[in-house]
Amino acid sequence: MPENLRITAPVGSDGKVTRPNSTPETPRTQPVNPGRVPQAGGQKTDGGQRELLLARDSVFGAFIRRWEQTPGLGETLQRLASMAAAGPQAPGRALPADAPPLQRLAAALTMERGDIVKNLVFQQENGTLFSGPLFRYLDRLSGRADDPQLDLRIADFLRAFTGCFSAGEVRQSILNNLRAVEASIPAVYARKLQAAQEKLPPEDASPGAFAEAVKKEILPLLSRYVARTNDYGKSRDAISLLINNLAILETGSRKDLVARFEELLRYCRTGLNLPEEEAGRMQGLFAQEVLSRQAEPENEFSRALASLLSRAGRRGEGESEGLDPAAVRDICTSVLLDHSVFMPFVHLFLPASVGGRFLFTEIWIEKKDAEAPPAPRGEAGVRPVRLYLTFDIQDLGYFEASVSLTGKRADLHLACPPALARRRGEIRADLAGILQRDGLAPGSVRLTSCREPEVPKIIRKKIDERKRAIDVSV
Repeated sequence: MPENLRITAPVGSDGKVTRPNSTPETPRTQPVNPGRVPQAGGQKTDGGQRELLLARDSVFGAFIRRWEQTPGLGETLQRLASMAAAGPQAPGRALPADAPPLQRLAAALTMERGDIVKNLVFQQENGTLFSGPLFRYLDRLSGRADDPQLDLRIADFLRAFTGCFSAGEVRQSILNNLRAVEASIPAVYARKLQAAQEKLPPEDASPGAFAEAVKKEILPLLSRYVARTNDYGKSRDAISLLINNLAILETGSRKDLVARFEELLRYCRTGLNLPEEEAGRMQGLFAQEVLSRQAEPENEFSRALASLLSRAGRRGEGESEGLDPAAVRDICTSVLLDHSVFMPFVHLFLPASVGGRFLFTEIWIEKKDAEAPPAPRGEAGVRPVRLYLTFDIQDLGYFEASVSLTGKRADLHLACPPALARRRGEIRADLAGILQRDGLAPGSVRLTSCREPEVPKIIRKKIDERKRAIDVSV
């Protein structure tokens, strides 16, 4: 297709629409890609499909390339957790505040069965800042109203909520951005930037005071640097991230959050004719959400893992404990990719030491696809929920499972290591008992031998199938 194809009639200087030139234009010759030429029988070569799917200028293509280049958590995080579990265990869970991060992680990995469930639930409920009754209510309200003006006001409220309840993390991100800028500019400017950072207020200062100090002391210096050097290298990326984080911090006051919520509530009353009873409920959910955010949720495993990755990710730190910086980067990248709009699964992971045996579990829960045709409904009249599990158990081997939940009915397919083939009957009976104890009705329970991993292929296939159904829900 010609790159200069005219799709609208031109508008002249007098404001009138002129007629397009009726003289046919000689079409530009475009090179033919053999990989895209249909083959006999209406089939395309695999190379053509691959190129169309992973176009160099496609955001989805960039996601796939990064996803393929990054080892999965089953490789990187499992090695890190295995190293922690194999180390000397700390007595009990009470550790000094200055205990090494790897030692704290080792203590957090020791779990009972109830701890495993609590950790998985914590990951699911705290995988996003926007979790809880208030945001579920706003999600339903947005879907029911189908009003772009409402969505804009919800977006303003979410932006203010993010800034208000992540001010500490945003402030630390700004300091990290400044270190990145400092490492990517000439030494003469780096020294000036260091001197400017010494004028920033202490940690106990308010987010507003910190933001104003950055605007006064840091931004003019960086502005002069960019104007004089026209630097489009790594420093420009770090400066862009700095400006973005500063904008988030500026909208992070409690006063701004309340103002955005009141604006949203006022529009719901006047624009959507929301009944006063519903408006009162919405106010109650907001108050409950604000109060619950006063104290951060506690989870020893998540806190120990985040502390270890944060410390090991800093230059020069973590190497004394035998941590590979490349592996740490891979773990962080994998976790970030899990939250991409192209990921059609909620991904949970859990390394744990149970009864002296190390276990590494990954769970993929398929998200709902609003644009997909209605799935066949089961006897309970509900849409099936599908999830996939992999777990590697020390001294037993690698397992895979796919589960389809339809109401209370659970259909399960478990792939076991070949060494357990003779115990299939016993395992099948145990699985049925587990489902019944959890309040589920066992449906079909199949057991096969796991010759090679199949779940990663299923995950990749689902991602390819739903590459156009991006998820931007909160």
